[in-house]
Amino acid sequence: MRRCRLIATATVVVIAAGVACGHPGPAPAPANVPSASGLDLAGIDRGIRPQDDLYGFANGNWARTTPIPPDAAGLGSYSSVVGRAAELQRTIIEDAARAPTSPDERKIGDLYASFTDTARIDELGTTPLRPLFAEVDQLATPGDLIRHFGRMQRYGEHGPITFGIVTNTKDNATSIAKVQQGGLWLPRDYYLSAEPNLAGVREQYRRYASRMLALAGVPDPDNGATAVLDLETRLAGAHLDEVRNREDDSRRFTVPGAGRATGLDWAAYLAAMDTNPPEIVVGQRDYFTALSRLLREVPPPTWRTYLKWHLIQDYVAYLSRDFDGPEIEFRAKAYTGRERPRQRWLRGVGVVNSAMGDALGRLYAARSMDPRTQQRVEAMARTIVDAYRDSITNAGWMSPATKAAALDKLAKISIKIGQPTRWKDYGTLEIRRDDLFGNVRRAEALEHQRRMAKLGAPVDRDEWPITPQTASPAYHPPNKIVIPAVVLQPPFFDPNADDAVNYGAIGAVIAHEVGHAFDDRGRQFDGEGRSRNWWTPEDNARYLEKAKALVAQFDAYRPLPDTPINGRLTLGENIADLNGLTIAHRAYRATLAGRPAPVLDGFTGDQRFFIAHAQRSRAALRDEALRALLHSDPHSPEPFRTNGAAVNTDAFHAAFDVKPGDRLHKPADQRTHIW
Repeated sequence: MRRCRLIATATVVVIAAGVACGHPGPAPAPANVPSASGLDLAGIDRGIRPQDDLYGFANGNWARTTPIPPDAAGLGSYSSVVGRAAELQRTIIEDAARAPTSPDERKIGDLYASFTDTARIDELGTTPLRPLFAEVDQLATPGDLIRHFGRMQRYGEHGPITFGIVTNTKDNATSIAKVQQGGLWLPRDYYLSAEPNLAGVREQYRRYASRMLALAGVPDPDNGATAVLDLETRLAGAHLDEVRNREDDSRRFTVPGAGRATGLDWAAYLAAMDTNPPEIVVGQRDYFTALSRLLREVPPPTWRTYLKWHLIQDYVAYLSRDFDGPEIEFRAKAYTGRERPRQRWLRGVGVVNSAMGDALGRLYAARSMDPRTQQRVEAMARTIVDAYRDSITNAGWMSPATKAAALDKLAKISIKIGQPTRWKDYGTLEIRRDDLFGNVRRAEALEHQRRMAKLGAPVDRDEWPITPQTASPAYHPPNKIVIPAVVLQPPFFDPNADDAVNYGAIGAVIAHEVGHAFDDRGRQFDGEGRSRNWWTPEDNARYLEKAKALVAQFDAYRPLPDTPINGRLTLGENIADLNGLTIAHRAYRATLAGRPAPVLDGFTGDQRFFIAHAQRSRAALRDEALRALLHSDPHSPEPFRTNGAAVNTDAFHAAFDVKPGDRLHKPADQRTHIW
């Protein structure tokens, strides 16, 4: 599959396949170029001027000389730390299988063994699906279906309703059930768009569904696949698009009130999960009204085929290798561009993470975490919060009242780094070495019990929503940031690198996540996590003008010839990128305490900061994966994120002496500043 290399500038977007982007560039630098600062000097392309393309300058040789592995849709900084973490987790798991020292280690080893026992899995074939299919075959009425949708939640199975437990923004003290649109296996646009590429994917998806239904023994698989695609297309037509869904129109109802508002029997749905909360939050009410209608209009046999198809998709990773061929042909090649499935051991590590992520995470953190690293990054986080405080205090466009509320929220952000202080208990989880399918379902059932125990209970502000080995730093309600252990390693943090490099990398990540507290969604909640408008009308109008400018800027970027970035969909991340880069640089400058930074590797401190930021952001994607991202992901592709934030940053212009005529030059009075 073709690999795209992306170079984005403020005024020009150049897209090329292969190794060049308008010019051949210099010969690649040796891989072992020594660095005094911690920068990847070998990755730099000195044939590209940073004033024209910061991302390309920082990563050009890396992009030219680093092919995407055949079992990957892309690669970059995050995939590099994920890969190293997976290798360590494999060692941990294999050690646990050989010589367990605790019940959890024995379960981890047995779970992994159940996945790698392909002879046993192939022998079972589709046998594990048969009782689930038999249950589906009993469904005959809309009432049967809505109760079944509830039962599916017990095992994490996917259907037309997405269920979750969220913080009750009414009091911010307890948890409440929330239902949202669901039921699709492709992004919404893939079902509805007339774009030729997406129409082609739809037909490949239909053929893929037909092959998988046939392998699972579902009668008349070709017509069944067509009926499934038609039903999913009707569901997609009722979905809010990605932008409107992100803007959220959720509303709290009593359970009977939700039934009257949507036409669905929510009491029966919740009872099927063994719960009966007095209230429920309903997102996308029009979707559920449409679902109520579809339950009556679509013939029961179509619903039964649809549900069997979704069961196949939920459990395909745990079925015989007969299913691998169609899976790689569609999901890998057509949808993500991968040329072959991931190695079995790597998929096995994923199974253990899904079922016993905290148990594995505890072992991973013990082997990978250096307390000194955690302390250094915690100190960086405090410096970043200080820089936010100064920037908010000195923001000329904000009134004192809005500043006070913003500063209150900032002071209440909890930043958690490395690993949780409490771990999940797997004492009641039964794991059998010869029962992969049962292991997966029992693990899902245990997680469902944990979720349901939160209903109406006080919010646990110390809970970690991810494991230490999950490379997904994030801002989470009600008002906390989690920076997991896995990213406390190069290229995010290097204990031997200078401060400029570390602040440009992990510093910008932390500042980005703090920035989400004040992005277009985060700013609608106060320091306690309550939904509250704490902006004066004048400040609100000024904020919206700044946001409007960012939307227009990113709307103009076109990573693929036929697919631009959606500036509204990516607005929250673009705001966090801009704030993160700006504040992380100010925090770095604060560490100098007025002293000049040394020149290292031929770059000033400010230059190293911006190069490190670009190198931390490096990524390459296959076209198929890039197209899917552009239609559904709130993150812009990395080259555009890097350059798109830099053009609005005064310090970047000063660091590289960016002048009119340079591609990344933006007149000072046209730059978007928030803090």
